[in-house]
Amino acid sequence: MKKTILPFFILLVYHFNFAQSSNYWQQKVDYTISVKLNDMEKTLDGFVSFSYQNNSPDTLHFIWIHLWPNAYKNDKTAFSEQMLQIGRTDFYFSDDDKKGYINQLDFKVDQHTIVTVDHPLHQDIIKLILPKPLLPGNKTIIETPFHEKLPFNFSRGGFRDSSFQITQWYPKPAVYDQYGWHEMPYIDQGEFYSEFGSFDVKIVLNKDFKIAATGILIDSTTDQHFRTMHYYQDSIHDFAWFADKNYTIDHDTLQLKSKIIDVYAYHYKDSASKEMPFIDLIKSAIISKSEWIGEYPYKIVTVVESSINGSSGMEYPTITLIDKTRDKENLQLIINHEVGHNWFYGILGSNERSHPWMDEGLNTYYDKKYENSSFNKYLSHQNDNLEFLKNKIPSSISDLATETICKIKKDQPITTSAEAFSTVNYDLIAYNKTGLWMQELENNLGATTLDSLMHLYFEK
Repeated sequence: MKKTILPFFILLVYHFNFAQSSNYWQQKVDYTISVKLNDMEKTLDGFVSFSYQNNSPDTLHFIWIHLWPNAYKNDKTAFSEQMLQIGRTDFYFSDDDKKGYINQLDFKVDQHTIVTVDHPLHQDIIKLILPKPLLPGNKTIIETPFHEKLPFNFSRGGFRDSSFQITQWYPKPAVYDQYGWHEMPYIDQGEFYSEFGSFDVKIVLNKDFKIAATGILIDSTTDQHFRTMHYYQDSIHDFAWFADKNYTIDHDTLQLKSKIIDVYAYHYKDSASKEMPFIDLIKSAIISKSEWIGEYPYKIVTVVESSINGSSGMEYPTITLIDKTRDKENLQLIINHEVGHNWFYGILGSNERSHPWMDEGLNTYYDKKYENSSFNKYLSHQNDNLEFLKNKIPSSISDLATETICKIKKDQPITTSAEAFSTVNYDLIAYNKTGLWMQELENNLGATTLDSLMHLYFEK
């Protein structure tokens, strides 16, 4: 028991002390973006301006900028290399019309044209040389137009026919924290770490499209051909939006302890969502995590169904994208998992590239907790009359696989970085072994104690 509790105790002490330290600081980035979608050409044309607040004790002479659409530019990017390493060749052999890039950039800092320097290794990162040093406590305004050729949806975002998933789509500063700069290329196995701030975003697109986006819709105007949607959200670190002409939209409200929030579902008529209480599944995910971890802080939550058939999803602040499925049980599991990411990805915003377990693993623990709770109303269970079989059939294939890979000593430490995990271990260790470790903590400490610790972690 002591060996089990000690690592978690150290983790909690580290994070609580770090959060409470008078020396703690965090940069702040507030965005204003206007963008127009050309659905025929599969392109975006936009303008981004962001206020960069230097809350660090250091004077900054440059800022690293992520240009992640360039991950899809050719077969010489970190994304392309990783796809080959994990056995996927679809991007490598794709035609030019399915690749993507961002260009027509003209960065200015406080209205001054500046010098940019290419990253020595990665095409999707550049360095902005500031015209004058950015002193501690000061801020600067950075702006640029941009043109983006959207890629086919090989990984999280792009287009599929006339459906658009617009993610990682704008120039974005890398995180600068107590450890320095965290410039990182876009990769498929390995997620994100971003600065918090506000997003004020206007999106123009063909009026026939229905759109779902991060944050609150402030207003919408329509002319003869186009619709302009204006969204705003503060205290977030990313912005994503999705557009399709064939969405069915459901809406309801949910009463939490301190407020009422809006709940939206964007889905298709030919999936399992038509046979399941889609909105209720989203509500259950929000209520359960609010009870177990801390109350959901935003005023809206949205789940969007992708046009891709599958069994996974991808999360963004206040909004998540899930694959289209005809399996009703799978639909509930995907919704619960992806909505749960609002906490460990969205609200807490850990460095997922370096510590994927702090998002995926903790979220997996709450997936298992959800399955065994009263919130789960739709998943089937084994027949109680077949008791003799229960000790012979593994309760979880993923748990059995995790145990097996550990016994043959092919596992890796939970604390391995995302890109250093093998493909198998990324799922079995970062996700599942962390979930099992957390379950062991609950077994030793008791659910009430662990819940209180997680509430404290969330609040701090």
